[in-house]
Amino acid sequence: MAYTDKAGKIILNKWGNVKAPIFATVVKGDLLTYDNSNYGWKLADQSGNLAAMMIACQDGVSGDTIEIAKAVVWKTPDTETSGVFSDNAMCAAADVGKPFYVGESGKVQITEGTTCAQEVGYIITLTTAFVSPSVSLSGTALTLSGNLSVGGTLAVTGASTLTGALAANGGITVATGKDLTLVKGTLTNTEGNIVATKGNVTLTAGNLTLTKGFIIETPQAVSDDAIVAGGTYIVDTSVKDVTITLPTAVAGLRVTAACSSATKQLTVAAGSGDKLINASGTAKDNAKGDAAAYNNISLLAVDTTNWITVGYQGTWTYA
Repeated sequence: MAYTDKAGKIILNKWGNVKAPIFATVVKGDLLTYDNSNYGWKLADQSGNLAAMMIACQDGVSGDTIEIAKAVVWKTPDTETSGVFSDNAMCAAADVGKPFYVGESGKVQITEGTTCAQEVGYIITLTTAFVSPSVSLSGTALTLSGNLSVGGTLAVTGASTLTGALAANGGITVATGKDLTLVKGTLTNTEGNIVATKGNVTLTAGNLTLTKGFIIETPQAVSDDAIVAGGTYIVDTSVKDVTITLPTAVAGLRVTAACSSATKQLTVAAGSGDKLINASGTAKDNAKGDAAAYNNISLLAVDTTNWITVGYQGTWTYA
């Protein structure tokens, strides 16, 4: 048999339980989401992209105040056959251990939803289940084949891969050394910021859309000769001439460098085996700016060997 939802669930254990108003007809075991219109709770629903947050511990109708919980263990109802009570199995033995996902109208299902693929628990036995809707992940991999909608800030603290659309109304923060990767998905951020601290936000055949948001890049300071990574560098040329060496060219990698003093000169050099292409299309080893404050240059790698200049201020000599 496939998984079958059974009415009349029995709550065996509950955690984080409180009394709260509901604004829908619910039964024990239903998944609930917050109802912003009524300042209470209503049924979660994957088709409506309404992720689950709590579980109903009592039956109720709209306007009632019932007990809800953050996590529960429930069992299916008992049935009586010829005077002997037997458990009412909800699934086949092969389904035990499988995860639950938010389903339709407050119910759980054992297949990922196409609109909201939120995991909310798992099957313990043929008749019992643990349900605790997840709202955050820490130090683990998040793999999502459906869509993720975040009303607040999304903090990525582990390696995360999404193959669906990611919509965040708050900021998106990628922790140090962690990656957020979208494969053929769309990353949409509305009135929020995307911040990556030594991490990567990678889109493969996807789109990055910012509505009233912006990407913040924090410049790095350089006061001596250095090999740099991609990014923006403010170079202190007040004491000595400084040469920064570009990283190994990778198509799409960009470096911007600006000097903060007119005393000495800034030179930007290609890495070993790479070249800078000047305005006439000739491959050169470096570009040297004149001694003028606020001189700056932006370079873009077009393949694994060559950098082109996409913008500059001041006089730059290629050699």
